[in-house]
Amino acid sequence: MSKLNSDVLYLIFEQLQHDNKTIQSCLLVNRTSCEIVIPILWKNPWQYNLNYKQHLLLLNIIISNLPHELKIIYKSKGIYTLPNSYKPLFNYIKFCNYLNLEKFCSLTSIMNDKIELFINGNTRFTHIILPYDSFNFSLHNLPGSIHSLSGLEFLNCHTLKNDDILIGLAGICNSIKELKLITYLNPYFTNFKNDTENFGIIKLIENQKRLSCVQLHFVDYEYVATKYRKFFKILINSINKHSNSIKYFKIKGSYDMDQTYHLANLSLPLLKTLNSRRALLTDLTRLIGNTIGNLNEIKIDQMNHDDDDDFKRIIQIIYLNCPNLKYLKLLIRNNNILALENLLINCQNLIGLYILTSDIINWDELFKILLRSSSNNLFKFKFLTRISIKFDSLKYFLDNWDKDRHPLLLQTVRMIESHRLSCLIHEYETKGVIMKYDNDWHGTNFRSFEWIK
Repeated sequence: MSKLNSDVLYLIFEQLQHDNKTIQSCLLVNRTSCEIVIPILWKNPWQYNLNYKQHLLLLNIIISNLPHELKIIYKSKGIYTLPNSYKPLFNYIKFCNYLNLEKFCSLTSIMNDKIELFINGNTRFTHIILPYDSFNFSLHNLPGSIHSLSGLEFLNCHTLKNDDILIGLAGICNSIKELKLITYLNPYFTNFKNDTENFGIIKLIENQKRLSCVQLHFVDYEYVATKYRKFFKILINSINKHSNSIKYFKIKGSYDMDQTYHLANLSLPLLKTLNSRRALLTDLTRLIGNTIGNLNEIKIDQMNHDDDDDFKRIIQIIYLNCPNLKYLKLLIRNNNILALENLLINCQNLIGLYILTSDIINWDELFKILLRSSSNNLFKFKFLTRISIKFDSLKYFLDNWDKDRHPLLLQTVRMIESHRLSCLIHEYETKGVIMKYDNDWHGTNFRSFEWIK
């Protein structure tokens, strides 16, 4: 019975792992609860919003697992501050599934002994974040690295990381599901190599058997990026080799994004989620056009110097290729409002619509189209606008929202909210037309497709 109780408690506490205050209070209930909660908390100790002092304390707990003579060395350097008599109650490192070496290395430059605390025959990691700069430690050469790293499912690293590190990981890890790849081409901080030499990341990508999610983040200077034209082409081709398994793709481009990056060659037919920032609409249009109808979430932020025809074209390709679309975030201008109506008519499964607006938008026409052409499934609306929504247009929209339809989840982002508009919102909340309203002033309180926390 005690075993059953422990198993049940573990399942309960696991559901609370992201509720910091509640899960930490469970530590104090009794010994059994403490023994169950500690492994949950230490599964990913880097996820908590710790300040610098708290991070140092975390580092001290990690160092406390080292042999006594090494603790003395770190104490002499002012890194280890716990009493010499301190003995940890648990082998905390054994519980870690997530290893954030980016945060870990930012606290201290002394690496070797502490890295071996993590990479050994007693740990198994599913998620690892490698530092973007000044990290040349060959994890695959450590004793027990196969046991610790062979089950890796998530890797966050720089694409131009030391080839030996990435080739070594490629020889151990072939079950990575999610790759987050940063390409930081700053001429002042990057050790440039000939672009034909940067094949470590290519081999790592190609060796994977379960890759389903890829995130690309480009941070660069345009004149530097052109030096890596061949590398980008090979990078995209290596991703294409997983076209039958990748279902999530995120691209965060640079402000000077152009054809240098070869995104036009990317083909991911089974894609379900597309998340884009500062990518060319022409590239995204081609990518969406090559999908087979599985896309259910599209988020397009901060487009790069695209003209009105590009906007109309991508809206058209979305409604022609995405019958199962449920969530969409897109910039709407006066010139593509009518194209939006066609999208609403064709995408009947749409649930949530996040509209980015330019400074001048025809609110009357926009709300009439939303009333006229939205399916009964669509009731979540979000508007990012730097000026207030036109009062009469919003009132018309709320007055004519069918009472038989689902009440609205309505959100504005960074909007200057007048007292008159606030009173209007409150009136329709009272009437039951609006289920919930928020004005996310900083645009950080909610994720793009989140209306209720």
